[in-house]
Amino acid sequence: MKRVSGIALLLATAGCATLSSPSTQRLGGAAGSLAESREGRAAAFLLEARYGGIHEDSAATLRLEEIAARLMRACPQLPQEWRCHLLDTSARNAFSLPGRVYLTRALYEDLENSDLLAAALAHELAHLAHEDSLKPPCASDSEALEREMSADAAAARILRNSGFDEAAMRGLILLVGREQPDDWVRRRVQRLDTAVP
Repeated sequence: MKRVSGIALLLATAGCATLSSPSTQRLGGAAGSLAESREGRAAAFLLEARYGGIHEDSAATLRLEEIAARLMRACPQLPQEWRCHLLDTSARNAFSLPGRVYLTRALYEDLENSDLLAAALAHELAHLAHEDSLKPPCASDSEALEREMSADAAAARILRNSGFDEAAMRGLILLVGREQPDDWVRRRVQRLDTAVP
């Protein structure tokens, strides 16, 4: 069985980290869910260790939970059982794993309003809904970019349906642009502008 430790190294390209292994591909139903859950916990442990552990901030956690509840009420097709955590690092990023969404402390601090926080959560929830972390690793940068753009468009629709400003998704992309590969920001914004009228 493929080890999950390689997964944590791929997490820098959020949305393309995978939990796929021969065991989870063969197993269905409860057995498959159990294997995915185990691999998800292992990947979460590695991710949390790599990014400084969980940052305990009860006010921030409450704020994220309130925003998440609003997103989920408006979009019942979103995964309903997951937890949001802040990672204690100065890197600006967000990640999703089965049952978990992570924002880094630095990203949280840079997101100055609820619409931007909702955009970050909606983007990661879109990755969860698309089961991106359970797919095979991206074979190319263009495949990774495609997964990000798909999550961007879904996030904008989630924001619209839940009463948040869907333009915040564009703002989020621009905000994290320095952490993106060359030309991704332009291409993501361009696709978002055409995908979400």
